[in-house]
Amino acid sequence: MFSVDKSPNSSGVERFLGKEKVSGSNPDLGSSFMLGMADTQMTMVYWQSENFWLGKLLEHPEIMTQGESLEELEENIRDAYLMMAMDEVPGDYQLKEIRI
Repeated sequence: MFSVDKSPNSSGVERFLGKEKVSGSNPDLGSSFMLGMADTQMTMVYWQSENFWLGKLLEHPEIMTQGESLEELEENIRDAYLMMAMDEVPGDYQLKEIRI
């Protein structure tokens, strides 16, 4: 079962991950990313343009981002995925593990 921090100072993504601090390229999230219990494997397809590394998730092709380095690209794509997963989730949400 997930441990959820519902403190008023934590964002939806932070509470979802059970972490006090979650971060990445999003200024609301900070500067370093911790994936925590939501750890899952996905496939990133990526390539280099003139100025940036570009990438998207094969499992979610609508999620595409960029970074100045491969490390930054990975961080940014994690942030984009988590922001999409928590989009429009109200602050008073609940979690329940279910079998699919």
